[in-house]
Amino acid sequence: MFKKIFNRVITLNILKMKLKRKGIKIARNSYIDSKSSLKGANTLAPYSSVINSMLGFGTYIGGNTKLLNTKIEKYTSIGQNVSIIFGQHPTHKFVSTHPSFYSLQKGLAVRYTNKQLFDEYRYADNENKISVLIGNDVWIGDGVKIMEGIIIGDGAIVAAGSIVTKHVPEYAIVGGVPAKVIRYRFSNEDIEFLLKLQWWNESEDWIKQHSELFQDIEKLKGSFFSLKT
Repeated sequence: MFKKIFNRVITLNILKMKLKRKGIKIARNSYIDSKSSLKGANTLAPYSSVINSMLGFGTYIGGNTKLLNTKIEKYTSIGQNVSIIFGQHPTHKFVSTHPSFYSLQKGLAVRYTNKQLFDEYRYADNENKISVLIGNDVWIGDGVKIMEGIIIGDGAIVAAGSIVTKHVPEYAIVGGVPAKVIRYRFSNEDIEFLLKLQWWNESEDWIKQHSELFQDIEKLKGSFFSLKT
């Protein structure tokens, strides 16, 4: 018994050292499972959980946020109380929405089918069974709920309290229940420039060197004008 406890303590200490070297901060009462991956400079606030998910470099998640089967790219900001909504029910053709008529899932007290007749789960990446894909430099406000199967594009903003039921275009600002496009952060020309630049794929040194240009997109464009053509 003592040996098991000792080995567990050693393993946890080694894990903490590795995370510290990568600049990762995991608050007490937060949780990450062994199938998840943190790429560096990540922060998990208290009572958050990351299960079978990936957080890109610089991405952080707020308190009480629950992520499952989710892939998030770099420099993305996730607020508090954000969650993924799982499970689908038929809304047409089938007479009833009750799973007893179309599902073989365990735990049902009553069942009237011996075949799985409806796909109850959707994936943003079906091949890798990733439920939600969130791009680079995305800001998701507090209390947002995201339906499984959703892709949120680079640079997008999702307003607090929204329920996301459709894909979110790159650099769109969406909000509401269900979330709809309110406007875009930049002009089409500027969005094209940013997507071509892909600053988030540059090194930390490069970003630090050019960080002052990030205060104004016109300054950034002026310095990298050739990238637009």
